[in-house]
Amino acid sequence: MTKFIIRRILISIPVLVGISMLIFFIVQLAPGGPLAAFGQNPRMTQEQREAIARNWGLDKPLWQQYLLWFFSMFRGDWGTSFSTRQPVLTLIMDRLPATLILMLTAYIIQQSIALPLGIWSALKRYSLSDKIFTILTYVGFSMPTFWLGLILVYAFGANLKWFPTGGITDPRAPAFNSAGYGPWFMNDPLAGISGLATHLVLPVITLIVVNVAADSRYMRSSMLETINQDYIRTARAKGLSEGAIVRRHALPRLYCQSLPISP
Repeated sequence: MTKFIIRRILISIPVLVGISMLIFFIVQLAPGGPLAAFGQNPRMTQEQREAIARNWGLDKPLWQQYLLWFFSMFRGDWGTSFSTRQPVLTLIMDRLPATLILMLTAYIIQQSIALPLGIWSALKRYSLSDKIFTILTYVGFSMPTFWLGLILVYAFGANLKWFPTGGITDPRAPAFNSAGYGPWFMNDPLAGISGLATHLVLPVITLIVVNVAADSRYMRSSMLETINQDYIRTARAKGLSEGAIVRRHALPRLYCQSLPISP
């Protein structure tokens, strides 16, 4: 297991470097370049633009610009936002807690729905409920998330006003500080959790619809493959109930298949 993890990490290093090179050079193909943000400023002279280019290393060859950018990433020097004039790293760290809360919540709910739903659909193969499930998963899988998010905000936020249309918390609630979240344990935990949950409903639904459809279909296919194995037939021949076969044989097999262990 340890050798497998080390090998995967070593393999990922050149892959990530290659991806960074590809993204960097594709961005360079965009018309105007990084200095285009200052092109509409009539108060900035050509000498000032050239000074900015020298300061950012934009007057150097392209491969040197990539090396400067690459090593600046590791130093935490990610530049300054053109719109807010604040360090990019500071802006990212300010929004990181809210992003982690949203993604972790969506992932837990997604797996809690997709895995049992996929297993149940496999056990009820070709039944009416399985056909309905298949139709719904195809609809969910083809649903554009940007469209679904706008529809949910318009219907349940703007019109019905059941849920807020933005933010992570209600800034008027006494349970939160100026950053918008926490510390709940020092203020009002109940109001904090309630306000956070209310703001998570619409974005979580938007994120999990497509992923639940995809993961449940994958789980259904894996379960169908597992229950047709020889050892499952042997368990049935011994007289075990379907529930015992699923709990004691099929589910452990699925769990072992999901582990990243090399043969």
